[in-house]
Amino acid sequence: MAKDFVALLTAPESESFERKSGLDPTRPDEMLGLVADLTAMANTNGGGVLVGEPGKAIPEGHLPLFDSARVDDKVNSFVDPRVSGICSTTIDRDHVLIEIEKSQTPPHVFEREGNYHDLVGRQHLLFRRGEIVVRHSSKTERANRSDFDRWFEENRKRLFENVKMIFEAGPGAQIRITEHEGVPVRIDPAAAGAQPVYDLLTPDPFRDLDQELMGGIKSWKTSGQYLNEKQILKAYSQRQEITDIEVLELLLRSSWEHRLPGYYWASRLAPSKLYTMLEEVIAGDRYPTTSEALRVASLLPRTWARVLLGHAETSSRASEKRLRRKLEAVVRARTRKHITLVQLLYPSATVKYKIAEGIKEVKAADLGAEIFEEILSTLPAEIKQNRTPFRQAELATYGVAIADASVEETPHAVPVDDPDAVPPQS
Repeated sequence: MAKDFVALLTAPESESFERKSGLDPTRPDEMLGLVADLTAMANTNGGGVLVGEPGKAIPEGHLPLFDSARVDDKVNSFVDPRVSGICSTTIDRDHVLIEIEKSQTPPHVFEREGNYHDLVGRQHLLFRRGEIVVRHSSKTERANRSDFDRWFEENRKRLFENVKMIFEAGPGAQIRITEHEGVPVRIDPAAAGAQPVYDLLTPDPFRDLDQELMGGIKSWKTSGQYLNEKQILKAYSQRQEITDIEVLELLLRSSWEHRLPGYYWASRLAPSKLYTMLEEVIAGDRYPTTSEALRVASLLPRTWARVLLGHAETSSRASEKRLRRKLEAVVRARTRKHITLVQLLYPSATVKYKIAEGIKEVKAADLGAEIFEEILSTLPAEIKQNRTPFRQAELATYGVAIADASVEETPHAVPVDDPDAVPPQS
């Protein structure tokens, strides 16, 4: 999406660009229209929606409703699987630009009705459960046969690109003989440079988690691709076995991309490495990674935290600045920083989550490794309401380790015996 906002003001509407001059985020019908347009763009080639018109300031009360997190939550309350890459930018007092990336997992289907009531109480339906929408020229429309053919071809290409990512094996490795669409494929194990093939046409082509994470490192370094949520949760379940520093860094960065806190992975990194990562991510000012990084940064020694949180003051998003001010209470706390952060983010005295037997409720003060494991075990089953309890349980269980991070190693040569010393500016 072009970043030349002056050009956007006169740009024609297209497959990847929609203009909504008078969108009122307090009106359900207009927000449903925004949900449909953003979902359609994710299903096509990505794009953006420009809200507002010159000379008509967006009301102050409306601006928070266009925040990236709010729009993300709104869209994902209607679609399955989740869409990602939604970013809202306030251009000036008159305009907000809401952008969305092209999805890597299309099509996204409406999982519930998009209906609303007008001023006289009549119900209207904007989209139905089970519908799939795309962009055709400058219109949001139902998907047709050519759209499904395009998704199939894109997935087919992605599949065979993954074939290239085969791990090297020794001369004695067993080579699998398989077929694709009825065409026999034989790999000669005696050929020079023979490599193993493991279930390439299944969702889980790796022999074990270690191999999968090493593959993730290669993808990250070559194409900037992060781990998906399923891989992150699998890694949590075997977290004690993960020791590679690059893998821990990738898991932390991937967690932030999926709005998972990653306190455990942060606690496993050396303080100097963690500080450098936080400085880079916070200064990068990109949702949602910056928000998650700010929360982790607030747990560090006071002066370190203030330097890191100071980067948020130059953020283009008001939400980051508000979060930075909220986190001041955590920064000021000399002890039990993680408890202060828990109380700030999750003020409820109890935590409720869903298990097979029904709804379980525990005291927030009782959160620990056992509860964390129980909630973790439910997430692969896609119990979405357990995501917040998972975040809370991880912070309560592992946040203390980050708050104590200064005892062994310090970033930027800050003296160990002076945890509030000022780190040199990068």
